[in-house]
Amino acid sequence: MGYNRDMSEKEANTNRATGYALVDSSGYAGIEKKQFYYSIPENIDASAGDIFKIQFSKKNALGIVRKTVSNKPINIKGIKPVGAKVALPTSLPSYYLDLADWLSEYYVSSSKSVWSCLLPGGIASASRLKPSKPRKTKLSKINKLSDDQAQALKTINDSTATLLHGITGSGKTEVYLHAIAQCIQKSQSSILLVPEIMLTTQLENRLHEHFENVITMHSGLSIATRKKLWLECQRRSQNEPLVIVGARSALFIPLHNLGLIIIDEEHEQSYKQESSPRYDAVTVAAKLAKMTNSKLVLGSATPSLRSFYLHTKNIIGYSELKNRHKSEMPAIEIIDIKKETNALVSKRLREEIDHCLKNNLQVLLFLNRRGSARALICNSCAQAVKCTNCNISLNYHGDINRLVCHYCNTKTMPPTKCSFCSSNDMRFVGDGTKKLEAEVRDAWPDAKVSRIDRDNSKFEYLQKTYRDFAKGSIDIVIGTQMISRGMDIDKLHLVGIVDADSAMQIPDFVSSERAFSQICQAAGRAGRRSLKGKVIIQTRNADNDIIQTSAQQDYMKFYESEIASRKKFVYPPYCYLLKLQYAHKDPKRALSHAKKLMAELEKTGKITVLGPTEHFRRTLDRKTVYQIIVKSLDRKTLQSIMTKLPSGWIGDLDPASLI
Repeated sequence: MGYNRDMSEKEANTNRATGYALVDSSGYAGIEKKQFYYSIPENIDASAGDIFKIQFSKKNALGIVRKTVSNKPINIKGIKPVGAKVALPTSLPSYYLDLADWLSEYYVSSSKSVWSCLLPGGIASASRLKPSKPRKTKLSKINKLSDDQAQALKTINDSTATLLHGITGSGKTEVYLHAIAQCIQKSQSSILLVPEIMLTTQLENRLHEHFENVITMHSGLSIATRKKLWLECQRRSQNEPLVIVGARSALFIPLHNLGLIIIDEEHEQSYKQESSPRYDAVTVAAKLAKMTNSKLVLGSATPSLRSFYLHTKNIIGYSELKNRHKSEMPAIEIIDIKKETNALVSKRLREEIDHCLKNNLQVLLFLNRRGSARALICNSCAQAVKCTNCNISLNYHGDINRLVCHYCNTKTMPPTKCSFCSSNDMRFVGDGTKKLEAEVRDAWPDAKVSRIDRDNSKFEYLQKTYRDFAKGSIDIVIGTQMISRGMDIDKLHLVGIVDADSAMQIPDFVSSERAFSQICQAAGRAGRRSLKGKVIIQTRNADNDIIQTSAQQDYMKFYESEIASRKKFVYPPYCYLLKLQYAHKDPKRALSHAKKLMAELEKTGKITVLGPTEHFRRTLDRKTVYQIIVKSLDRKTLQSIMTKLPSGWIGDLDPASLI
């Protein structure tokens, strides 16, 4: 329990107290759990779940009331009075307070980071927000389920948590809709999470066809809009069932009647938050479902190894949809491009694109690398031109004739001479989406072409591109992993995976899992209606197991191989991981601090320590980063390490990636 020492007893008694509130402070940045007492002046009602403006260490903050007492706490001096009460429709639900405690403990995070995550921006500001106008559309009946889909729904009803493993196009969304409909019949609300905001548009439209009270929440909305929707959901969920669709932050809408949480594409890395609290949405959803006695559904065509492993241990339920719903799986062809020219599009893929354009069919070209070229290297000494801030290779963007850093956005002219050996032999390597777009436009000048990647990722642009593609006014869409999932287009016949090898070259323990998932998911966009689709996989390693299993859509063969590798080398799900990073402008000081912590960690039992290694990029302010990886079979051991980290160290429990 904490103390308020910034105020004299005389000041504290200026306002007569009728009680005392124990609060979480949104200004408290310490990892050690602390709560603080404030006095409650006359004429103010306070109860658990209320939010007040408070003064905390000479700064303004929010105080979230955890409990109230009548008598003044013993041995606490200088208790400040709470300020104005934040206008909420109701007090926060009790589970919401428990969730804050759990997030703080499980991810070893401060009250400041936890409450900044849970509460919408601007919640303390007074504003008049008009309620949202409901969309008036005629609702249609949900399609009848097939026998396999009906069995999946039964499994969901019979289990507290279910992994819904359905191949692409198998009708997982139809199962979701029926599960939501059942929830609404019980007057309970549902949350449907998607990994990319682009997918919210498609799902939102599907939901509006069948349900009233559909609310969309994601980062593409303004802060004021998100605040309005957050408050609206809190108010309306007292009396009516809502259907919430959005990205991972939609989990934190305070619903009074939650009954179902669905996480679509549960395998996606984007469900992991990269800033404190560094939570994983799938893990949080499981805890939230338990707290609220809600059903949890994890859906994917390529389940994460973690989720499938939990199924094999009978920890969660499992249902599989093995067949496409009203369509066939596409024909998949592997093209070895070692003997091809330098063109990104192989001869065979060109033939298929020609066929599609002549027959008014649409094409999706997947290349998980943006820009025009991955790097500019010296052909003499093999050194790449790197960012002076981040120390990573700069990517060439031909449309602006600049080298661009994909971390800090630094732009510079391509040098004509190597800064290491002074050679003039500079070459671009590793083509990206902009180079592919230029090649496609040159080969098919009459085709309507669009590109989707992080350079073209504004929500309005994504919405318009998807709408235009869906109605047939775009012939070819080129993109990164943003287009590899969830896209359901009637006339999309051909998917070209331009460089299937790139994901496997990433030095990370999850690279095989991601490569398999990306290829399968991208291939699954083709031929989702009556006409059988076509997939061309371009590779320089046609016999690779990942290429072969993904082309065959053989998840079990991939899983058995990969889980054996994880067990052999002791990676999740056979251990827990903690990623530790330290940054300093002086590389020698950074290494010195890393070696010092490494020496301390090696004295700790029940762990394996890897490192220290210099990270491949610097921070935005040009600091060198050193990294240490800690493995343990006991997560509490890693939590304990987090609580004792020296100043300047950043810890990430359960990291989605080690790079």
